[in-house]
Amino acid sequence: WFWYRRPVNFPPGPRGIPVLGAAPFAGVCAFKSFLKWSKQYGPIFSARMGSDDWVILNDYESIYQAFVKRGQLFSGRPQIEVFRMFSEGLGVVFRDDGAEWRTQRKFGLQTLKGFGVGKRSMEERINEELTYVVQSIESQNQKPFSIKDLLSFATSNVICSVIMGCRYEYDDENFKRCVQAID
Repeated sequence: WFWYRRPVNFPPGPRGIPVLGAAPFAGVCAFKSFLKWSKQYGPIFSARMGSDDWVILNDYESIYQAFVKRGQLFSGRPQIEVFRMFSEGLGVVFRDDGAEWRTQRKFGLQTLKGFGVGKRSMEERINEELTYVVQSIESQNQKPFSIKDLLSFATSNVICSVIMGCRYEYDDENFKRCVQAID
């Protein structure tokens, strides 16, 4: 009874099985299960994942209301032990919305702004790289090919042009090795 009891004012949703919750039923691509569950329970539903109860927002309006209109109420990150163990408390992705996180965020934004992120020059760099992407696609002569590497090269070139002021040809072997190592 305790396991299946839902916290007060929680939306409906799957409870799953004891200890694991609904996690085994979410599968590898949990977002697909969330979409399916939203058709059954509505755009806002809850699911027990392990020993934690999650509230899942699954449509634009509820996400907008939560994070734009009521951002302060929904800020922060869940404290998930596995993430804490791997990150050893470092990094910004799984940090809660505290003073240290705000300082890191402010520094990061100022640094990125210095590189041109959010400025017209950044848009120009992206557009310039798109001409190379289009040329590379056209050079395939309508034969099937995987676009994954091409998009990785283009993204990496935009980052290189911002940080180092240069770009690399897509057939440059050193560039390919670097991008593949990062992937």
